[in-house]
Amino acid sequence: MCQMHTVSGFPLQAKRVGVTTIILPAENRKDYSDLPAFITEGLDIHFAQHYNDVYEIALTANGDRKRLQDTV
Repeated sequence: MCQMHTVSGFPLQAKRVGVTTIILPAENRKDYSDLPAFITEGLDIHFAQHYNDVYEIALTANGDRKRLQDTV
């Protein structure tokens, strides 16, 4: 997966529209950990190394499958 150049705006926009589960490229883990708590609070973040990880997270989100479908 490709690294995102700006991670800070993505969680803010997701929260603004009610998305609480986010999948980011694993390369952005450090950038995400540098964000202030008020941005990351209430978000369920997953980091993916490969596109197959995205499918696994999205389709097996422990009861959150309906919530994920509703936000798409």
